[in-house]
Amino acid sequence: MTNLTSFGVSDAEELSGPLPDAWNGMLNLQSLTLTASNISGTMPESWSNMTQLTEMAVSYSQVSGTLPASWQAFTNLSILDLVENNLNGSLPMEWGNLIPLASVDLRNNSLSGSLPESWGGQSHLRYVALVHNTLTSSVPAAWSSLNPLQVLACSPLQEYNMVQVPCCCH
Repeated sequence: MTNLTSFGVSDAEELSGPLPDAWNGMLNLQSLTLTASNISGTMPESWSNMTQLTEMAVSYSQVSGTLPASWQAFTNLSILDLVENNLNGSLPMEWGNLIPLASVDLRNNSLSGSLPESWGGQSHLRYVALVHNTLTSSVPAAWSSLNPLQVLACSPLQEYNMVQVPCCCH
């Protein structure tokens, strides 16, 4: 499977078990889609070896744990969709180095903490959805330099202090 460039399974409730660490050997994988399944376990840190990945969607599943800081190695990642899992912890400040990142959808998880100041250096980020998490800080001033940002959807923040970016908060 080392030459595989795309892998996708959707609406497969019979698909269950943890996400395999062994997939870190799929070095040519560019697109990974696993949605609406009973996949569980944590997001493998070892997947950071899959540096050709441009799109990842692991959503509407039972994945838990924290977002791996080691995924800063996804230097080609442009779309990240981890909607409606059981993810917790904070948003990794290290992900501020994911320059091609254009879309981050982390709605309906249990993420907490603050919005990372380091994400303000993103040059392609257009869409960030964080609705239905428990984030607790204001939007960092550094995010005002996110010129391509078109949508910032976030749960109401404890100290709601919006900078000069469009926002849709629910």
